[in-house]
Amino acid sequence: MKADSGASGTYLMETHAEKLHNLQQTTNGPAVGTPTGIRIEPNKNGNLPFDGLSEEAKQAHVFPELTSASLLSMGQLCDDDCTAVFTKNDLQIFKNGKLLIKGLRNRKDGLWDVPFDQSKLLQNQPSANVLIDLQQSKKELASFYHGVLGGPVKTTFLNALRKGFFTNWPSLTTELISKHLDPKIYTAKGHIAQEKQGLRSTSQTDTDFLPEQETERTHECFVTIEKYDELNGKSYSDLTGRFPIPSSRGNEYIVVIYDYDANAILAEAIPNRQAATIRDATIKMLDKLTTGGFTPKLHILDNECSALLKAAFHKHKIKFQLVPPHQKRRNAAERAIQTFKNHFITILCLVDPDFPLSEWDRLLPQTLLSLNHLRAARVNPKLSAYAALEGIYDFNRSPLAPLGTKLVYHVKPDQRSTFGTRGKEAWYVGPAPEHYRCVTIFLPDTHREIQVDTVQYFPNRVPIPKSSKESLLLKSALDMLELLKDPTPAMPALDYSQLTTAAVTKLAELLHRAAKQPKVHIPTDSVPTENVPTPSTPDERVEPSSPAQVPRVVSPTPLTQEGSTQHPAQVPRVESQRSPQPSVSPTQQPTPIPITQDDDCTPSQRLHRYNTRNKFSRQNALVHLLQQQPSDPSDMFFMPTVHHIFNEITGKKETLDTLLAGKFHDIWNRSLSNELGRLTEGIRDIKGTQTMVFIHKDQVPVGRIATYLNPVCDYRPKKDDPHRVRLTVGGDKLPYPFDASSPAAGLTDVKLTFNSTISTDNACLMSIDIKDFFLNNPMQRYEYARIPVRWIPEDIMEKYNLKEKIYNGYVYVEIRKGMYGLKQAARIAYDKLVEYLRPHGYAPSRTNPGLWKHESKKVYFALCVDDFGVKYTCKKQVQHLLDVLQQQYPIQYDWSGNEFLGLTLDWHYDEGYVDLWMKGYINHVHHKFQHPDPKRPQHCPHPYREIRYGAKIQYADAPDESPLLSKAATREIQAIVGSLLYYARALDSTLLPALNTLSYQ
Repeated sequence: MKADSGASGTYLMETHAEKLHNLQQTTNGPAVGTPTGIRIEPNKNGNLPFDGLSEEAKQAHVFPELTSASLLSMGQLCDDDCTAVFTKNDLQIFKNGKLLIKGLRNRKDGLWDVPFDQSKLLQNQPSANVLIDLQQSKKELASFYHGVLGGPVKTTFLNALRKGFFTNWPSLTTELISKHLDPKIYTAKGHIAQEKQGLRSTSQTDTDFLPEQETERTHECFVTIEKYDELNGKSYSDLTGRFPIPSSRGNEYIVVIYDYDANAILAEAIPNRQAATIRDATIKMLDKLTTGGFTPKLHILDNECSALLKAAFHKHKIKFQLVPPHQKRRNAAERAIQTFKNHFITILCLVDPDFPLSEWDRLLPQTLLSLNHLRAARVNPKLSAYAALEGIYDFNRSPLAPLGTKLVYHVKPDQRSTFGTRGKEAWYVGPAPEHYRCVTIFLPDTHREIQVDTVQYFPNRVPIPKSSKESLLLKSALDMLELLKDPTPAMPALDYSQLTTAAVTKLAELLHRAAKQPKVHIPTDSVPTENVPTPSTPDERVEPSSPAQVPRVVSPTPLTQEGSTQHPAQVPRVESQRSPQPSVSPTQQPTPIPITQDDDCTPSQRLHRYNTRNKFSRQNALVHLLQQQPSDPSDMFFMPTVHHIFNEITGKKETLDTLLAGKFHDIWNRSLSNELGRLTEGIRDIKGTQTMVFIHKDQVPVGRIATYLNPVCDYRPKKDDPHRVRLTVGGDKLPYPFDASSPAAGLTDVKLTFNSTISTDNACLMSIDIKDFFLNNPMQRYEYARIPVRWIPEDIMEKYNLKEKIYNGYVYVEIRKGMYGLKQAARIAYDKLVEYLRPHGYAPSRTNPGLWKHESKKVYFALCVDDFGVKYTCKKQVQHLLDVLQQQYPIQYDWSGNEFLGLTLDWHYDEGYVDLWMKGYINHVHHKFQHPDPKRPQHCPHPYREIRYGAKIQYADAPDESPLLSKAATREIQAIVGSLLYYARALDSTLLPALNTLSYQ
């Protein structure tokens, strides 16, 4: 069929009659006149095989005399509320936003052919198009609109919203921006300005000469009347400086015109400053003002005007005026240029980092569109400058996206080969206002712009709202339900039975319930227990409130006559209100929690949510901390988390040099040999990882630094090789030119995960540890280090022939894989983990990369470097995570979740709380610093300063003139603060004021 906008109905040839549905003979069809003046009548009629149209729109008539072509009436379809979009290559007919019919352009006759069988054309259409789903996260939606409009200052954005400039932009409201738009770095880069002078001045002003202000109210008012005719018709223009990078089209400058009445800013890119070029750009923009109804009567420009431009002004009957020499501020275009440059610079900061900056001039149309949308017109302040000049912008008809966003556009079937890719990469550079729901993109391969209707965005800095399958299904069901409740009168075919209505209603309810699925139930079996003493160290517990309040801290013990403190037997910090805890042997594997293996767990009754606020008393906690004594001498030397080697006599920490010179030097020498062999190509039965390679000094590249290697020696009796030496890199001496920060969950995130676990019905927590997470990750940029010859064992010297590589007492190595101590080691390991887990459905949160979740399973975990704290509700779902990790990493996991980040966790899921504690840690700190017990407890970290109430002036204390601490004493204070800081942040926050005072004094 030929698409015909002049046909009064759809008329078919006899050969196409078999394509119709419900074909029947007729004798009373419409008589139709042909171009030759002959009147013909149909002999059959039927319905077109197109879905989504009404019966009237489908009606077609068959004429035996019609032999040239069948005609599809556009008027008949438009009467059915259809929209026909003709383009150079095809025809698309929409109804209610859905594509129903598509045709292709016939290159021979120039008309559009519409096939009866639409399946081939419609089935190749991707589900995604340039329309953005706006029913998504409000924070993402606010950032999206902010990026579309070029990242304006928040106050400017809100002022434009309050004035009603975006009334037809879907879901864009003042509340959305004011509550959900966070500050953006690219906005600050484009709009930051010098702070004004005179703010909060420190100079004293003599106010004796100022007249007294009147305090009595009056009814006098003052009015200034300004004649509007004198302001009408003024425009200003000027030229910006040269853009740093010439565009691919040769443009290097921008001509800016400012119209006073419309308060609009126009700009045009030009290749040079020649008179003819400036004239053409200026006249082009002045013609645009005239088309918009703002005919320029007086044009003011800089003190330079070519003869060609003057002649053009005379030809167009425009008066012009030059500003006086050295008085550029009279030209309003100067301020307009500053506003335009601030906006344009912000846009250049928010484009994708890979966007070719040589295409900057292609971004100007949307730049001006967004800029003028934020400005109010002077002739009508209720309209934006864009609306006053070009009319209200229809966002639904011409969607927008953030400029410079990478995308993949759909290649139509007739423009690709059979096995060609369905999409190609391009860049978004603006809307396509002359096309229906299309955007303009830039093709980097051919350096040209085209308009397309189907794209998929891949944003970098500005998020694009996306739809999940659940949200799309839910919205579809709700739309169907709404349609059934109130059918459209213009569509008489919508006559549904009660059974259909009930079925769709049930579908909507089921989908809505699925979107808010309750938490699943995890039954746990009882575990054999035996009595163990309650830990005596301070712990942090989240427990239900009890009517009978139990003293949380033991009262201070009075001093004896000798002045020392009597230390009673150890008692629990909190009176035990729970059942005895299970005891797990160090060599015994923890008993897994029995969990149902089915994903569809049965919802159970929601547990009571208990108060989780910490009720510690600072005074009592400090008293308890200072009165603690080591209860078990063995805990002083081999703590669960501290494995450093200390001298038995002096108590000082041993170094590698002292260990190699001690009585166990053979053991430590072999351990060091094993470490060097493991890092290189192996030694004896130790397999090498080729992490580093021994090299000559002259193989270190010029300009690169060879850092030191720091040996860490410890004793771990539970390991096969208890005497351990590990070499770490002195990363503090190595510059790294790239971003080395690795996202990780903070302590607050971890505690929120704990609280979320005990607050969620039937949720549990388990821990996973990746062994050697930082190691063996290939680096693209090698690093270099040197090892003292005295540390290298003889067997390593002989195997690798290192004597000839000695230089000034050192042997140099090239580090090719990740090692502990490198700045970039954590980042490389994190990026590798993200790349590996993403195809399996696990990804970090956009707002907090330390918190991860699965895209469909109910598995959440906090990632702290190589430690996973996994919250789950079904064991089968978390087993998927374990199986995925075990394919790539050596891991250890604990179903009980009793150990995480050095904390001991005592879970009470049924009662809704968890105890946190660090067994023996305070005893270890006592022994480490040989801290004597105080004669009396100290509750305040600094002297009390009396407040003098009623005094007008409160003087600060006199400066502290006491002598500064020595370097050794300073390091000791730093070591004490560092040893207790994690304990204070994790368990006992009452220590933080004292640690804070010590740290800055």
